[in-house]
Amino acid sequence: MSANVYSLYYGGPISYWRELALADDIVIGIQGPIQKKSYANRMTILSANGPLTLSIPLQGGRGQKSNYKEIAFSNNDWKHNHLYAFQSAYAKSPFYEYYMPKIEMVYLKDFVYLYQFNRALFETICSIVKWSTEVKWNDELTPTIVHNPSVLESIEYYPQVFRNKYAFVHDASIFDLIFNLGNRSMEYLKNTTLS
Repeated sequence: MSANVYSLYYGGPISYWRELALADDIVIGIQGPIQKKSYANRMTILSANGPLTLSIPLQGGRGQKSNYKEIAFSNNDWKHNHLYAFQSAYAKSPFYEYYMPKIEMVYLKDFVYLYQFNRALFETICSIVKWSTEVKWNDELTPTIVHNPSVLESIEYYPQVFRNKYAFVHDASIFDLIFNLGNRSMEYLKNTTLS
């Protein structure tokens, strides 16, 4: 039986990382166009005003049919805005000061293509959560596993920064988990249940 081929996302939701954490074989495929409304160029973080979607502007807009490897940023202004959003949302979280410098380094690099940036961010996340499963990259395979942002997975509670202001928000970006649980993130991913 062949391994599932996963999509490469901008951070990705917790349910995506949970699925990867439980997989025996991980192949990331970047062939073909990205799906409309996919996580390839968007993520949801939790701000003081509730869930906030961060989107990366792409050349040709959202509906383009270009191959993932050929999709470029329309500008780089978004990087500063997204870093500021992280700071506003997570500066008071327990692990922000520890992990944000590693994440910020990815944002400060000059990437031309979306997949380059997303791959560097993916590898940084793996480093932060102490990933042990080998990840294979294949630019000739089309993903067979695609997460849909309109289907929010219900995941187990963990403490979130604005828990006194808002009810628990399910399936936020992996960064919400990292900034709130830190070195316990991988344990959470492997042991949490979806309902």
